[in-house]
Amino acid sequence: MFDKIDEGRVLEGQHKALRLVSPPGLPPFLHAVHHPRAIFPEELWGQEAAAELLRKNFQGLLHGLPPLPTLIHGHRGTGKTSLVLSLWNEWNRDPSRPPLRLVQADVTGISYIAPLVDLLSLRSEPYLLLLDDLAFSPKDSDFRQFKAFLDGGAMAPPDNLGLVVTTNIRNLLPESRSARGDALHEEEEADDTHAIRDRFGLILSFDEPDATTYLSIVLRKARLAGLMPSGTSEETLLLKLADWQERSRETSDVPADPDVRLLIAALAYSRGRGSRSGRTARQFVDLALRGLLRDLPAKELLNPSS
Repeated sequence: MFDKIDEGRVLEGQHKALRLVSPPGLPPFLHAVHHPRAIFPEELWGQEAAAELLRKNFQGLLHGLPPLPTLIHGHRGTGKTSLVLSLWNEWNRDPSRPPLRLVQADVTGISYIAPLVDLLSLRSEPYLLLLDDLAFSPKDSDFRQFKAFLDGGAMAPPDNLGLVVTTNIRNLLPESRSARGDALHEEEEADDTHAIRDRFGLILSFDEPDATTYLSIVLRKARLAGLMPSGTSEETLLLKLADWQERSRETSDVPADPDVRLLIAALAYSRGRGSRSGRTARQFVDLALRGLLRDLPAKELLNPSS
């Protein structure tokens, strides 16, 4: 297994992003990612505090201090993976630093994490191992393996490796309930929950943005996409929206201001999706940019200079 993970020798190449692929019934292998996402911290909003903590954790690689294993959990679409990728891109934007290579895996690759890390420990360059969208069942053998890998097993974390796990489930383990509504094996499940969580040195939580933050994200993404001019401030537009919301209790008139109409549509879209996440904001702007949303003015009216 150890020899076959990189039998194609992609680690000898120049690709900065790799993915661990584990086809059913076949040996795992590393696949080069030819078009990694080009996202940077300045394109994300509302995550500055978490970004600074994670950035400082990564910087240990420059001083012989392996980054603390990091767990990022939170609401779907809140930018957990985007934050990791943005800081990885930020690192590699600085030519004074050694290139940081990214290896991404999902839950199907957990069985091969130990030999993969052993393989990476023999390399001189720094690596970031991203385990994305992870979740386990308490009875899953992979859960036990991963718990031992984090802490308690024979393998020590190599100095050239940082580990980040993202998940929508707070403790990586879904809550189990019996037909009566009581927790099954409550004490054992509590032990498992704490055992896995306590093995992460850094834990970051991402909550769903409130309506104001969501609309701010929409405005910034819309301006970056060229949908809106940059003249009117966010505060002014949000005040105009609040004024219309107050008056809309008495009238059904649609405001003439195309920017306010964009914000109204963004709120309606978030209600339809059941989410106010950064992902929802991006999807809304992508649809608006392509003219795929109803009740929106044409792009030429949203931004007369376009």
